[in-house]
Amino acid sequence: MPVQKSSLTSVLNNLERKGLMRRTRRGDDRRMLHLFLTPHGRGLKAQLLPIGAAINQRALLGVDPHDAALAASLLEKLTANLENK
Repeated sequence: MPVQKSSLTSVLNNLERKGLMRRTRRGDDRRMLHLFLTPHGRGLKAQLLPIGAAINQRALLGVDPHDAALAASLLEKLTANLENK
C-alpha cells in the first residue's frame, strides 16, 4: 500500500503507541529502521484477515474472475506509472 513519507511517521507512531509494532535502529545509519510486529500485533492477524477477505469477496460479487484480474493488473500499472515520476 503506497503511503506518503509525511504520513508514514504518524502511522508508525500510532502503531507503536498501541503496542502493535516496535522499531529498532539498523547499524550505524540512524535513518534506517527495522520494523517488527509485537506479539499483540501478530495476534490480530487471525481476527483481521477474515474481515479483509469478506470485504474483498463482497467487492467482487458478480465480477468475472478474469475481469477482476485484469482490473487489478491495470491498477498496479497505473500506480507504478504514478510512482515513477
